[in-house]
Amino acid sequence: MSETSDSRSDSLDAIAQVALAPLDELRALLLRRFGRALAPLFADRGTRIVWIGAASLLTAFGLTCAAPILVLAWTPIVLGVPHLIADIRYLVVRRGLHRRGAVVALTLVPLTLAMVVPTFELTGVAMLGAAVAAQASWARKATLGIVGIGVGIAGLALDRDADVALAHVHNLVAVVLWWSLRPSRAPRELVVPALAILGVVLLALGWTGPTTMDSAALVRGASVLPLHPLLVTYAPSRDMPHALRWVLIFAFAQSVHYAAWLRLIPEDVRARRAPRSFQSSYRALRSDLGATTLMIGVVLLLGLVVWASTNLEGARVGYLRLALFHGPLEFALIGLALAEDRRV
Repeated sequence: MSETSDSRSDSLDAIAQVALAPLDELRALLLRRFGRALAPLFADRGTRIVWIGAASLLTAFGLTCAAPILVLAWTPIVLGVPHLIADIRYLVVRRGLHRRGAVVALTLVPLTLAMVVPTFELTGVAMLGAAVAAQASWARKATLGIVGIGVGIAGLALDRDADVALAHVHNLVAVVLWWSLRPSRAPRELVVPALAILGVVLLALGWTGPTTMDSAALVRGASVLPLHPLLVTYAPSRDMPHALRWVLIFAFAQSVHYAAWLRLIPEDVRARRAPRSFQSSYRALRSDLGATTLMIGVVLLLGLVVWASTNLEGARVGYLRLALFHGPLEFALIGLALAEDRRV
């Protein structure tokens, strides 16, 4: 068994070496040419977070306005699996929750049902399980449990509207997690959550982006991804143009969600304050998750890309079905982290 594991790890290391070595060579070249001029942007972690976060959110907003259907179609295919791996890494493995049987039984097991019966009520069930499993004071456990019960009741009462709400609120959860659990909070870093809120407000008010059924961006995207299923899934009503605005908000907020998990949170939680090479980042990731988990992730990602090249809508729906558990998982484990007052 150990030999098999070592062989798997060696194979993955070889693939990573081939894939990442050219990127590190390019990185070294850029540092030699522009390192001194760019040092103020990279040397300080706080400064780096501000400009990386701002650039990511502004890019997401621009793409949402210019090609919302393409954003909705391809971001889950390209970034979905890496963000699930980040979920597992920072919410579960880094905090040792996979070794706590009560957390696995009371939180993770119920969430597997979300892949079969994706309902908002399961979020409440998972949060209640997290409250029972939490190593915290009775007051904190009771608070999280009451919130979980409230979420479950809301899910039963609101039905489909609750599922739409979960889809939208979950997208901004990563930004809240990043901000609330980060080791320090400088005022300048408020620019990142401020931009996220501003983008949502602008789209909600219809001040930018396509707002009618025959707008150019949506017409261009209609052949890529049917619009009607998006309206059904992400809009609480079918009234135009408000329903379209809800779709735009989801497209933007989903990109914000990915940026938080793949850029902001990793920047904050790593011990090394300075940026590290691509191969160094890979070694840290493998150390946290192991070769088997990474290989599964790589296979899933490549499989989705190949599937999307022939059936984009099918691949997107397939990924979303696979990932249905992770929204409730994030709510439950973030609640657990807050109850236990632990950093990611």
